[in-house]
Amino acid sequence: MQRLLFTFLGATVCVAAPNSATALDWQGVLAWIPVDTQTLIVASQPFTIPQSTDEIDSVPAMINSLRTLALGRAYEFPVLQKALAGRSVSFAITGVREFRDFSGLGISPYDGCAVISFTEPLGSALDAALPGIARKREFGVQVAALSQERKGSRRDKPEYDHLYLAQVSPRILVVASDHDSLRLILGRRSHVHSDRALPSTLAEWERVDTSSQVWILRHFRAKDGKNVFLAVGGLEDDEAVGFVYNGGTGSTQTSFYFSRNQRAHEIMGQYWTQKGEGLETPQVTRVSDDVIKVTSHPDSRDAVGTFLLLLLISTGFGILISVRPAAKRRSYLPSGSPLAPGAELPRKSLRPSAKVSVLPTPRLEPSLA
Repeated sequence: MQRLLFTFLGATVCVAAPNSATALDWQGVLAWIPVDTQTLIVASQPFTIPQSTDEIDSVPAMINSLRTLALGRAYEFPVLQKALAGRSVSFAITGVREFRDFSGLGISPYDGCAVISFTEPLGSALDAALPGIARKREFGVQVAALSQERKGSRRDKPEYDHLYLAQVSPRILVVASDHDSLRLILGRRSHVHSDRALPSTLAEWERVDTSSQVWILRHFRAKDGKNVFLAVGGLEDDEAVGFVYNGGTGSTQTSFYFSRNQRAHEIMGQYWTQKGEGLETPQVTRVSDDVIKVTSHPDSRDAVGTFLLLLLISTGFGILISVRPAAKRRSYLPSGSPLAPGAELPRKSLRPSAKVSVLPTPRLEPSLA
């Protein structure tokens, strides 16, 4: 199960003045992120973008994969992966505004954006990687757009991933999965704002360890008046508030679940205990009336895979995977989702992703023009 999940992950890797890139850190960039962001994925410590995908069979390999998630969708486009691989990153931050529905297999696409800060100037790397691709000037910077068929997309109903990118300074690259998110982040970068995404008053910030190799903060967004927590096996909590993960390369992984539900301790115990998938005996502790601490020990290949699957779901991603080569898909989705278990999808309906193309193309979003 985990191997198929990893295929779809890939290697998957504010008020600061626009000209002050040398002094910029993730805290400064946070003011650029759109205010309706619900999930942050942050690699606040320096790392090197990997040359290729490694099998995620250990905690360090898992952390590397999570780092590339902090790169937004940049690493998922081969032309950019080749251009950026081997470069050192001082920090990267992705903000997800909305997780979107999808068909086929894989992990859910999303609307959101990312900021990547490199330790050295990019120079002409992007121009060399994207020859002949049209650009449009927006908010004082040149914007390019790419598209490719989503990995796991159905043959009879192909879907596309988009990438909008702008190099806003010699060391800073901004990418977005949709044009609206790009406009929002570039607009917020250009002006001082009194509001910000995920304000400091949220209780979740008290549990974030910003010295972690990778950390994630999610503040649940109410739908139909309820905060529904994504979970496996029908677990559901309409009093969920938020989730925090602090990731390191050791075998001990720590997360915090915020909920007013009196059964939150029980729910987390069931959620993070997956004996049939290698993940057993997590330490689940109620540290306050509405905060549950979960300490997991993914110390085997199966345990690492299961932990990563549960972590992604906690972060907000819906996941559809094929359990065996001849099997139908298995879904890990929100209760009430239009993609909830029902229709069966034969594995033969898949096809590889198409090569990168320039917007506009059929079925894609409007051109930058």
